[in-house]
Amino acid sequence: MSYCLNVQSARNKSLSISDYIIRNDLDIVILTETWLTDNDKSVLAELVPNGGGIMMIFKGNIHIHVKDCSQSGKYTHFEYITCMVTSKNKSFCLSSIYRPPPSNANGLRTSVFLQEWEDYIEHLVSDPHELIITGDVNLHIDDSDTKQMNSILDAYGLTQHITEPTHRLGHTLDFLVTRTQNSLLGGVPTVTDPHLYNSIGQAACDHLGISFMLIKCYETSHYQDIL
Repeated sequence: MSYCLNVQSARNKSLSISDYIIRNDLDIVILTETWLTDNDKSVLAELVPNGGGIMMIFKGNIHIHVKDCSQSGKYTHFEYITCMVTSKNKSFCLSSIYRPPPSNANGLRTSVFLQEWEDYIEHLVSDPHELIITGDVNLHIDDSDTKQMNSILDAYGLTQHITEPTHRLGHTLDFLVTRTQNSLLGGVPTVTDPHLYNSIGQAACDHLGISFMLIKCYETSHYQDIL
């Protein structure tokens, strides 16, 4: 089982995240908006059993190679990690994206994001491997305002699978995209509450997570991480 969640800071709930990973025996975990820096080594140690950005936590028997996407251009309106994932005889491309919400302070514009999004999608689909794209784009994916985003996915033979709200106040902000014709996704992805708490026992996450099953290709192992 794999899981994607906007944690809105991993600093104040690292042990709760770690407990969720262990209890659910997750193979790959994608965390967005972690707010971690190079100085947060103690938090990383708590997050990884045995051992604003995006983090991937994965079992040690899964080989992950971070892809160089610099040729597709420098993106100013979202951050991302793109990896090739290999375990047993199966390989696929996994990309996680986080787009901060636009504001007068940061000057981010939805029109620019959509231009950069299409460029990045075009680059990703040029790879013939199976493809999973997930993360938080801070767009109301369930609103008509995102028709352009959906039309871009359609044009490149991609499907967005999440239709339920992924935020406690409503709206689908987080997404899971695959090729329309894919043999990687097993079953229908679900939106679940991870019930994360901070160090004093208060609920500490306003996003719900995306739980999705990949066609089984993993074995029991310990965890590592990529930042």
